[in-house]
Amino acid sequence: MRTAEATESFKASLADDLNTAEALAAVFEYVRDANTAMDSGVFRSGEVRAALDFLALFDSIFDVLKPTPRPAN
Repeated sequence: MRTAEATESFKASLADDLNTAEALAAVFEYVRDANTAMDSGVFRSGEVRAALDFLALFDSIFDVLKPTPRPAN
């Protein structure tokens, strides 16, 4: 997997005048590659922690992965 490359691209994009479009492209490309690797059986268990860390970094900035609590009725 290219987690380190995706992380670097994501951080560099944000450092470049907060280029969110490029940062999101890095995330979407990584997710597409990870899904392809999982589908073909080449995504290894040793890559899971790095993948989760990358997605946590993404979510710490964009806050879109955590479920939104539903109000009680």
